[in-house]
Amino acid sequence: MMTIIGRKTICLCVLGILLHDVLSKPLSTDSDSFLNYMKEYDKAYYSSEEFDKRFQIWQQNVDLINQHNKEFSMGLHSYTMGINQFADMVGLGAVVSCQL
Repeated sequence: MMTIIGRKTICLCVLGILLHDVLSKPLSTDSDSFLNYMKEYDKAYYSSEEFDKRFQIWQQNVDLINQHNKEFSMGLHSYTMGINQFADMVGLGAVVSCQL
């Protein structure tokens, strides 16, 4: 009979394996992924110029997320990053550097 501690240990091991699998696969920056992002977060752009600009920003942010999560897997960070509703906006770093 397995103890409660044994079950918790097994659950944590499985969770660790699943988390590793998720983090080791970089997010895609293709247009289909961007269209899925737009649908998930109910985004609409009113011109092709705005679409192109937001797509480019989103790609840059996804690249940043992928790089950060790669560094996380190497033990360089204590947290992971992911896509949210702000992924098509200019990051804080760019805003700060523009204000200097």
